[in-house]
Amino acid sequence: MIPKHNEIRLEALKLLSQEGAMQFRAMEMPLAKVFKLTEEEIERKYESGNGKIFLDRISWALSLICPRFNGQFKRLISC
Repeated sequence: MIPKHNEIRLEALKLLSQEGAMQFRAMEMPLAKVFKLTEEEIERKYESGNGKIFLDRISWALSLICPRFNGQFKRLISC
């Protein structure tokens, strides 16, 4: 099952503390491993076709960790 943004938040912080600043899209595969997601879950898109669900939830998790983060930035800026 694809985790909710509040479930991703702690794991995202752990990943950032280990790896430092990184592109949020680069967090997709390491976090997918943590949550043991299948390829289908990683690639699943919203019914509207407006993007991948898991990647969107990573973005939401990061926006709540760092209010200055938004999905348009290529790198997570220091908060």
